Amino acid sequence: DVAFVYTPSASLCSNASSFTTAVCSRSSFVPRTPAVVSPPLIVAAPARQKNIQASVDHEALNEEWAQAKKTPTQIIDHAITNFPGEVAIAFSGAEDVVLIEYASRTGKPFRVFSLDTGRLHAETYRFFEEVEKHYGIRIEYTFPESQEVTDLVNEKGMFSFYEDGHQECCRVRKVRPLR
Repeated sequence: DVAFVYTPSASLCSNASSFTTAVCSRSSFVPRTPAVVSPPLIVAAPARQKNIQASVDHEALNEEWAQAKKTPTQIIDHAITNFPGEVAIAFSGAEDVVLIEYASRTGKPFRVFSLDTGRLHAETYRFFEEVEKHYGIRIEYTFPESQEVTDLVNEKGMFSFYEDGHQECCRVRKVRPLR
C-alpha cells in the first residue's frame, strides 16, 4: 500500500540546500540502490490512520516520469497533491533529509514520521530536533508496544538480537509498529 518508493542518492544531495548537503557530507552517506531505477521515486508511505488504495500503474508512471525528466521536487509535489494528508515521508536519519528538503520546496504542507525503536543513539534524537527546527516541521514518532518490548527483553535480554538474529527483535520493534 505504498504510493511511491524512493531511495536518496548522492547526486540528489548535491542538488539540495546547503543544510542538506552538509548533512549528507557529514554522515557516512552510502547511496542505496533504488527499487525502481529511473527516475527516482519518493518515499511516500501511507499515513497510519488511512489506507491508500491507489490503482496506479507504477511501472507506467515510472516510464512517463523518466521520459519527462521529472525532478524529485515535481515527484514529491505529485504525491502531496494527489494524496493530501495521506502520505508521509519516512525519516530515519541523515540521508533521508534530502526528501524533506524537496518536500519543503513544494511549498505545500507535508508529513514526516519516524520509527523510534527504543534503541536509537542520543545523536539521532539531537539530529531529529535539528531537522525539525531547520524545516519548521514536527516529526510524528511511532513506537513499539511497550509490553511487547518488556516481554522480549525480560525473556531474552537486552541484546538477544546478537545471539538469535534480528527477526524477533525487528518484528517487535519495527514491523508491528508500522502496521
